[in-house]
Amino acid sequence: MGTEQRRKLKVPVRGWVDILLYFYHRKIAHELEQISLEFDRNGNRILEIGAGEKPCGELFQEASFTCTDVVSYDWVDELIDGNKIQYKENSFDLVICNNVLE
Repeated sequence: MGTEQRRKLKVPVRGWVDILLYFYHRKIAHELEQISLEFDRNGNRILEIGAGEKPCGELFQEASFTCTDVVSYDWVDELIDGNKIQYKENSFDLVICNNVLE
């Protein structure tokens, strides 16, 4: 491979980060879809901590879904600080906490 070809292949660091994040988020989305197939059942209770701008609630249509965050978005059911969760133990069948500690 010549010098000119190598120069064309160089991708800025930010570009590599974007590429890696794309595949990371794609993998997470796939895993959440698989989890929803198992847990999206009538009677199941699901808690999402730190839903942010892209809550997972749309994946769970049958289960009771509680969406939380520290920011008051329209879809947030309850404002909570993830350090002080006040739900009783075993209140939920599944807890989702994705991309919260970035």
